[in-house]
Amino acid sequence: MKEPSIKTEDLQMDNMERNSHSQQQQNNANAVQSKPKSRYIFAFIFLPPLLLYLCPSNSTALLSSTLKVRYTAYFLLSLPFCFMAHLFTQTHLPLQQRLVAASFASSSALNQVGSFGTCAFVAATVVLWFGLSSIPLDHQHSSIASNVANAKKHDDDDGADRTKSNTSLIQQQQLQTLLQDGKVRTILAGFFVTIALLTENFLVWVVSATYVPSHNDTPTPLQDNGRLVLQSLASLASFTKADLQSIRDALNVPWSLVSALATSLLCVELHMGDDRSKKRSLWGVVLRALMTLAFARMIRGISFSLTVLPSQIPFCYDNKFPNPPPDNWSEWIWVGLNPATNGGCNDLIVSGHATITSLFACICTSVSGNTLFGICVWVLLSVDFLVEMYQGLHYSVDMFLGGVITSLLWKSFAHLEKDAHIGKNTKFVSLEHISVSDGMWYGVPTYVAFGVLTFGSSFMANGFIYLYLVCSVGVVVKNGGYSHYVQHLLLCLLYVALGVYL
Repeated sequence: MKEPSIKTEDLQMDNMERNSHSQQQQNNANAVQSKPKSRYIFAFIFLPPLLLYLCPSNSTALLSSTLKVRYTAYFLLSLPFCFMAHLFTQTHLPLQQRLVAASFASSSALNQVGSFGTCAFVAATVVLWFGLSSIPLDHQHSSIASNVANAKKHDDDDGADRTKSNTSLIQQQQLQTLLQDGKVRTILAGFFVTIALLTENFLVWVVSATYVPSHNDTPTPLQDNGRLVLQSLASLASFTKADLQSIRDALNVPWSLVSALATSLLCVELHMGDDRSKKRSLWGVVLRALMTLAFARMIRGISFSLTVLPSQIPFCYDNKFPNPPPDNWSEWIWVGLNPATNGGCNDLIVSGHATITSLFACICTSVSGNTLFGICVWVLLSVDFLVEMYQGLHYSVDMFLGGVITSLLWKSFAHLEKDAHIGKNTKFVSLEHISVSDGMWYGVPTYVAFGVLTFGSSFMANGFIYLYLVCSVGVVVKNGGYSHYVQHLLLCLLYVALGVYL
């Protein structure tokens, strides 16, 4: 009886060896098939510059060194988009990595053939798609009011015999239960951001009004070594300000980040992609982003209030603020309450543009989780920063600190996503089951925001920002708590705000 058992074990070992051998052959075959692709990619990257410099043909010999540097710069700037397109074609990658990369690259490609209105319309359509795709199946979102009611009901059931002396303890438990809800914490963070932005906006006016040398003359700007280096590098290819601005407009990095941001939030909300993406929640990501933005803007307001740097823009104060400043305190305060859409007239450390775009980059790269995509995004964003530094819109230290501080704050608030107690098993209504009335309710505020942003003035857009905020509060009061439609109205508010201030 022992000999057959030995033979059976031998057969099992042979089968295991054959399976492992066949698996190894398959892996080798896949590796062999992947080598030509990598070779083609490297050839595509390095062969054109080499041919441009080394080819002895007459056409290449006629090219000046300036044109060679310029063409090489154009080619290198196109590489990140090529890599993103390559990521989208890789079917073995998680879905969120492919979609986020595709949305970033497609937004920039669309910018080459369309105007701002076209990009704004596509962005509005994405907002509408996000709103309709994330409608919960049961339409029963947990709201603030429902959380308070549940807490009270739980306490009443378990502690009906408690005396009045325990009332304060019960209230503390109710408050603790309420604050543990991720949606409530996110809403509180939104109010925190609003206070930080309003305070910063007022401080912009205070610093500009109290810096007397900028009122009737253009003060001498400080020496910016970073800008001097960039000017020297730009002279190698004879790039002018107009040339660099056209490159910046063509890359369209800020609005590409907005497109990638919308796709990232959609992937998180619909739980698309790998397990890492499915474990995250929309409210947790938004909470982390709002706290990062609030602290970054607080640091910004404190920094430019402590040390006033002269603006590099000629006659800035006369073009933005009343000169001389009003003597009446009510008028003086009213000017500070007006939204400073174009910034102030002193160089503001750190750059607000850098904080916003860096935050978007942090969110997109965090949701994607692809290293190559992250490198491409930060390279393109750095190019956008460099052009702004070269143009003198900000000192180099402003852009540098804006990116670094925002990134560090984003890392430091990672625990907020883990602490947010939000359910992740929500089921959503499929798009084919969306009713016409739902489409109207969600579509009207979306495309009204598009019309205001495209055809209206900045003053009108600011008015609609307040209108969307008032409507959101009204829906909360009417429904007795937070609902999915309030989320859509706030997204429309964010859409208009980005169009005005980005």
